[in-house]
Amino acid sequence: MATTKRPATKPAATATADFEVILAEPGHLTVAGIPARVKRIRTRELMLAVRVLTSGVGAGLAHIDWDDRDNLQVNLAGLLLSAIPDAYDEFVDLVRALVEPAEPIQDSDTQRAWNQEMANPEVETTVDVIAVLVAQERDVIPVLLGKARTLLKASSALFRTGKKNS
Repeated sequence: MATTKRPATKPAATATADFEVILAEPGHLTVAGIPARVKRIRTRELMLAVRVLTSGVGAGLAHIDWDDRDNLQVNLAGLLLSAIPDAYDEFVDLVRALVEPAEPIQDSDTQRAWNQEMANPEVETTVDVIAVLVAQERDVIPVLLGKARTLLKASSALFRTGKKNS
C-alpha cells in the first residue's frame, strides 16, 4: 500500500487546486512500506502513458480541452484513472517503468513485497502514482502538447499536398 505526505492547504478555488490536496511530496511515495520515487517521464514512459490513454480511453481524448491549463492536471489524472479498466496491463507496465525504490533493496523479503506490489498495485498506490506523475510533469505537458500539435499540423499538410513544408 502506498502512503503519501499530504500538504496542508487552504480551500481550493479551482479543480487543479482541489486536486493538489491529494498530491504527494513531488516525486516521493511509499510502496508496500518501502520509500519510493516516481521518475521523471522520458520517451519510453511517455509512450507507455500514450498507450494507456489510447487503449483505455481512445476517442475520449478528442473531448479534452488541452488548452485549459487550469484543469489540465485534473483532466489528465482523470483520463489515466478511467483508462485503467481497459488498459490494465499497459498501466502496470507504466507503473513499473516509473516507480523505483528510493534506495536499493537489501533483503529478499522486502524485494518480494516490492515485486508483489508492482505486479498488482494497491488502489492507493495507483492513485498516488498518477497524482505524483501528473504533478511533477504539469509544466512539461503543455509544452509537449504544443510541440506535438505543431508536428501534427506540419505532417498533415505534408500528407495532404505530398510535398515538404518550407
